[in-house]
Amino acid sequence: MRRLAKRISFLFIAFISTELNAQETCTVDGYKEDLAKLKSWVENVNPDPFKRVEKEIWDSVYVASSSTVDSTTNYFEFCKLVGNILATIEDSHTLLCLKDFQKKYDEEFGILKLKFKYLDGGIYLFKDPKEIITPGTQIDEINGVPILDHFSSALSLSTIDGKSYTSKIRVAENLLNPVILNSCGNGAIQVSIKSVDDDEFEYPIDEFVEKTKKEKKKSEKKCGVEWVWPEKGHTPIVFLKIKSFSKGEYRAYYKELNKGFKQLKRSGHSHLVVDLRGNLGGEASRVETLIKFIYKDEIRYPYSVILKDPFLI
Repeated sequence: MRRLAKRISFLFIAFISTELNAQETCTVDGYKEDLAKLKSWVENVNPDPFKRVEKEIWDSVYVASSSTVDSTTNYFEFCKLVGNILATIEDSHTLLCLKDFQKKYDEEFGILKLKFKYLDGGIYLFKDPKEIITPGTQIDEINGVPILDHFSSALSLSTIDGKSYTSKIRVAENLLNPVILNSCGNGAIQVSIKSVDDDEFEYPIDEFVEKTKKEKKKSEKKCGVEWVWPEKGHTPIVFLKIKSFSKGEYRAYYKELNKGFKQLKRSGHSHLVVDLRGNLGGEASRVETLIKFIYKDEIRYPYSVILKDPFLI
């Protein structure tokens, strides 16, 4: 039963990106058919789609979104409509496949290697690997458009889990780069960035280069698991940072966890902090693996309850 449920769960999560990627140049009817299919999948596959929203509201949002589709609708606008519909049910496990969305824009427009953070109504630069802009700089505009307008578009692609608006913001932060690149259009080689202090930067857009087989294999071994051990004489707190539950091969993920927990047992350190900040989720089986290293009691995992069938729940 678990194996079946996992397969269904995967199809559900992967559905949207598969459909969207197939619709590069789509007709109005084609986009509307995709929205109708999306609505049907959510209603029939999600175990409890109307836990946080009334069906009447869900239906009205779908109708309103579908009615806005016209001959000018493109891939990006369609993704925003999908994001708007899915945000209605307030379930962070039912959203656009962000990995595929990011890859599409990397391939089409290039790569913008900036990381932003939203704080107290403003957008700040969090990380710049090229060291052109100082981290902590508050951004005002990009390409003459207020950064908060770009962020608003990113929010429409994001989702929300219950009343946790923070999760929606964190997803939107990761979507800012493709939103900015979409506003540049094809062929752009840089973006113009202006800070609130009127400092101006011309930031380069890197060309997308497909990874070689060797690079892909090396990347698969990077599973997003990092152990941080206390220095001698410091408080015996060990940090386990997991950046993603989908990055790299499962074998590498398990190996890093297993090696770290064995070392933790030998070291005698009494405190462990599992740091999931910035983790946007992934495979439920990896969460299960982590929990089994920490707890010995039997725990019921959410992915094993996926169908609305009393004989399976």
